[in-house]
Amino acid sequence: MGSNNTKKMLNTLNRHREFYNQQEGVVLITDFMQFSQILEQLREKGDLKSFNALFALMEKSLNADIMIKERGKRIHKLQKGQTQPKGTGHKNLHGLKRELEIKNKDKDK
Repeated sequence: MGSNNTKKMLNTLNRHREFYNQQEGVVLITDFMQFSQILEQLREKGDLKSFNALFALMEKSLNADIMIKERGKRIHKLQKGQTQPKGTGHKNLHGLKRELEIKNKDKDK
């Protein structure tokens, strides 16, 4: 995201900040059941724009979490003197999905 686009997004958030309850927001996105219910409600009401926006934001957040954890593991191994070949690890949510699919296929065989 360019810096100009980032500034615009921050301004948008600031315009709506009075309606935002940070504590409730954090609880809603960290509680799997509540988050799942929100997605279902948006889908059932036919609010596909909101559904897609929330889904994309959560997927982006999970990708960032996975990348941060992978980098942390790599840094930890490098600090211990162990090297990890480049190109290993999940890198993102889709890589994790692919790895799980491969494991499940192997179990089915």
